Amino acid sequence: MQLKRAPEQPKCQSTHIELTCMSPSYRRQGLCRVDCVERQFSSFEATPGPIQISMRQYWQYAKHTTEENPLYLFDRWFDQNVDGIRDDWEVPSYFKDDLFSLLGEDQRPDYRWLIIGAARSGSNFHIDPNGTAAWNAVIAGAKKWILFPPGQIPPAVRLSEDGAEVTTTVSLSEWFLNYYSATRDLDQKPIECVQRAGEVIFVPSGWWHCALNLDESGTGEPIIAVTQNFVTRANLPQVRRFLKEKPDQASGCEDACQLSGKFDAVLKESRPEVVEECDAVYAKEAADAAEAAANKKPQLWDLLTSGGSGSGGTFTFGSGNAKDDAATHTEQATDGGGGGADGGGGFSFGF
Repeated sequence: MQLKRAPEQPKCQSTHIELTCMSPSYRRQGLCRVDCVERQFSSFEATPGPIQISMRQYWQYAKHTTEENPLYLFDRWFDQNVDGIRDDWEVPSYFKDDLFSLLGEDQRPDYRWLIIGAARSGSNFHIDPNGTAAWNAVIAGAKKWILFPPGQIPPAVRLSEDGAEVTTTVSLSEWFLNYYSATRDLDQKPIECVQRAGEVIFVPSGWWHCALNLDESGTGEPIIAVTQNFVTRANLPQVRRFLKEKPDQASGCEDACQLSGKFDAVLKESRPEVVEECDAVYAKEAADAAEAAANKKPQLWDLLTSGGSGSGGTFTFGSGNAKDDAATHTEQATDGGGGGADGGGGFSFGF
């Protein structure tokens, strides 16, 4: 779902929204209020798929819906639609070094969203696009988060062979009712938390996660948050690898399949030191993998079936078919499997 301004409505003036959510001024002044956001966007239209409704109508829907899987508003143009709101936007200091910003606003992938939804709405399990990390700041309401480390696929989540397609439950409510308990049996338990107004959560690159909107106050007011995806020195290796190895899965901008080359070019020109650091990480990973392969102890089955020089021979399994078994023995005799310079012998088992 996205927002666009209803043409018959006058421009909406910006009401200050403090996004440095952990600052004393936020706690003291209470600037992140639902009524501020509601008033600020009241002149917009919401477009969930082919349906177009006014933002006022969506707000009433969000307050009163009893649906299991309510419509969720995810708008990436809000800072362009509301005059002056960009001046109120301040990225938390921990996340200001965003290497994708080197591409410029017109070339970088989509990365910033205003999120509004009713209780029970939310984002189902996914990994953030293009190898990015993310931060999320709740303005009003609360969110229940479940985060799984890389390699641990959540229960009831199925991936296509190339990882491009994800299949899971229709709603988050269904997942929590039927599959949440299965997380207790996993080797790698998820990280869980409830995020409330004024709190910021960091989602690392490559982590599966979901976020369920909660109405803890019982007022029915929509849950509001802002979020950004970003690239730092820490997750640059994951981002460059993803864009290079899976260009068809890159997303969020025109010519996304060419994003790898564009991003590398601007990095080498503007931040060559981070490219060197990233390449050093790749070199270390390759060296570690080579060392692990060299030190890997062969399994018993590999030793028995290898038939290498000095191994003492091999053994095979017969099918019970006389012709096939005769052919097997003939091949063994030809290859020295029945004894030879190595002094080894072959074994054949019928079944």
